[in-house]
Amino acid sequence: MTDRTSVPSDAWLPPAGTMGIYTITCIPDDRVYVGSSDNIRRRWVKHRSLLRGGQHHNYLLQAAWTALGEGSFVFAMAEVITDVDLIIPAEQRHLDAAKRAGETFNLATDIVNPGRGRVHSEVARRKMSDSIRASLTPERRQAKSKRVRGEQNPSGKLTEAVVLDVVRRLLAGEHPAEVGALLGVTEATIYQIRSGRLWASVVTPEQVAAMMAIRQNGWKKRVVTDEHRARFSEVGRSNKGKSPSAERREQVSRQSRGDGNPKAKLTADQIPEIRRLIAACTCYRDLGPIAAKFGVSVNAIHRIKTGEAWTHVPFDDAVPHPPEPAAEPGQVAFPIT
Repeated sequence: MTDRTSVPSDAWLPPAGTMGIYTITCIPDDRVYVGSSDNIRRRWVKHRSLLRGGQHHNYLLQAAWTALGEGSFVFAMAEVITDVDLIIPAEQRHLDAAKRAGETFNLATDIVNPGRGRVHSEVARRKMSDSIRASLTPERRQAKSKRVRGEQNPSGKLTEAVVLDVVRRLLAGEHPAEVGALLGVTEATIYQIRSGRLWASVVTPEQVAAMMAIRQNGWKKRVVTDEHRARFSEVGRSNKGKSPSAERREQVSRQSRGDGNPKAKLTADQIPEIRRLIAACTCYRDLGPIAAKFGVSVNAIHRIKTGEAWTHVPFDDAVPHPPEPAAEPGQVAFPIT
């Protein structure tokens, strides 16, 4: 490092346009601020102007400057760089050395990613969160959404024409895994298009409803490999002896209830009609034609009748559910014959 030069004099500064690494050192505690520039003279003039005006972006350096005075600091050249591509690596090297030697004014530890390694306090995080939420007005959210919607998204892999082709394939019964492999996107992306979470500006609600009405078995087109089996076995061992919380059981129940169950053969719209037909039944055998009509087992219809299945679908008050026939001692109400 070159000899320290006092701040008031600019005669020692290198010619305009000199590139390199510089330091601002606080003499009383020997703390250092490390920086770089493609024009050292211009950068120092800006630092000094901001510090004198109390508006420097580094609050630690500004606080020390205000408390100790301008005379307690020296500005010095640490290294002259001739290749602009070498400035950032050189600054990182000098910053690492300064932090190993003691305290620095630099808030960041990574020149390329200044936020890496920084841990904000709870108060600071709350302030940042409140500020972001306050700035995201409905109008701004809508404008931001339009800027990155569809083909305007710089990270998007699909186009409107391709999305419409995805919809056509899904409506034709193709599996999302096959469609994703064909187009070079993840299966999850195809499922999100299918459910209307992605490309909602292109896919209509009617198309979403039609695609969701086509039942898709997530494992139908998959090959269960040894890796899958090992992972399932590991998950099973880790969960052995554990009992899910009531909240988790309720969450799983909601996700797999009724239409949400990927193996369901009935829909919520069919349940009121099934209940009306059940109301006219007098024995277990009368449930057979109902089961055949809807393509399910007799036991599935019986579970609807007894309230074991599809209980989340409200009953139709106009067609009350008939009471169970009285059973003889030792017999069931609907004998299986």
